[in-house]
Amino acid sequence: MTDDEVERVRRSFEVETPKMVNEITGGKVRFTPTVLISEKPYRLWHPGSLKTAGFYAEELLNELTTVAKPGDFDSVGYYFLHYDTASGYKVPRGGYGVGWYDTAHALGIFGVNCNPQMSPRGEIFLHEWMHGLDGFYGKKPGVKLPKGSLHGAVDHGYVGKQGLPPDKGKGSMDWYRDYITANVKEGMTTSGLGSMAWKYGPPRNVALKLTANYRPANLPVGTYPGWVYELMKGDLSHAVLGPPIFKEQLEPGPIEKTLWKLEMWNRKAGTTAAVDNTEGVALSINNPSPNSARLVRMVPLEPSMNYVFSADVKSEGVEITEAGGRYAVNLYAGDSVSTKDLSGSKDWTTVVLPFTTGPKAESCQLKLSIGGFASVARGRAYFRNVQVRLIGYPTKKPRGR
Repeated sequence: MTDDEVERVRRSFEVETPKMVNEITGGKVRFTPTVLISEKPYRLWHPGSLKTAGFYAEELLNELTTVAKPGDFDSVGYYFLHYDTASGYKVPRGGYGVGWYDTAHALGIFGVNCNPQMSPRGEIFLHEWMHGLDGFYGKKPGVKLPKGSLHGAVDHGYVGKQGLPPDKGKGSMDWYRDYITANVKEGMTTSGLGSMAWKYGPPRNVALKLTANYRPANLPVGTYPGWVYELMKGDLSHAVLGPPIFKEQLEPGPIEKTLWKLEMWNRKAGTTAAVDNTEGVALSINNPSPNSARLVRMVPLEPSMNYVFSADVKSEGVEITEAGGRYAVNLYAGDSVSTKDLSGSKDWTTVVLPFTTGPKAESCQLKLSIGGFASVARGRAYFRNVQVRLIGYPTKKPRGR
């Protein structure tokens, strides 16, 4: 993360969230933050949560025990950058944050994805932390949570319920205030956490009983980053991949007979494209003079999933002619671009581009390109074994669990 992103989140977690907790509880509940800037990268996601921000809690807990023993905290979480800035690889996520209560460790757990534009006064940490409170206190005798629990705000007339004038609907902070103080009205009664919950003490009191029996969990092997880094380097041999999405067989001839469409910046540059059969069937682009040209194809893909776009690529006399230009021969998938240097003349090279789709069902634009992003180039490029596959994820539980 950038220094600015770290500064924003530290202000949110260390300053603004404690203020909000103090405000909504009238000082009856205290939120005492501790921040650790981890030197370890985020590595593992939850084996049973393949499309969401459900990171693998065991890794977090194992790392936590290197700086604190069970019972030191009531809640712990990650605020993490969900993509690798060097490669563009992204951890799958279905939302901004996630929170729950881990009974085995008597610990509230949350995960929040880095938001570069985070408002320090935002409620994300307050919300995810309160999910942990729900899990610990919600089933205690005498504690009655509202219908829908923490996500029941709209059904109870909060956060601008539809059909009510703006001055009649209550805001989200009103919801958190009434929820944590047990003042949510339901018929003739009220519900929420409140004093009936606080009499049970903090979760860490329970965690102290687990200290003697605590053992670091066995983490699964062969997951991120091992084979993913191999994949980024062009090695597909150990990758966990789905079946090929492209089913058609290419036949030598004009590009118009394929599902690929030739697009270019300068239509007077003499650029051509075809299905070539010189060294096996391959798509080819020829820029006899400087141009930015690409073969484009729209492909329907599942939302919030990781895919890999791959091809064997060969370049002949490719020269970037744009001053300051960076792109010679590349693969593109949406806003992701491959990084291998294929300028000049290079023999067949496997190029692999991991990319992530957005949260809604969509058609992703794939490109095989010479030039791009204000780079123009001359030369010829060949693309064979062009394919898209879903990146698979480990689903087996780790040994010893």
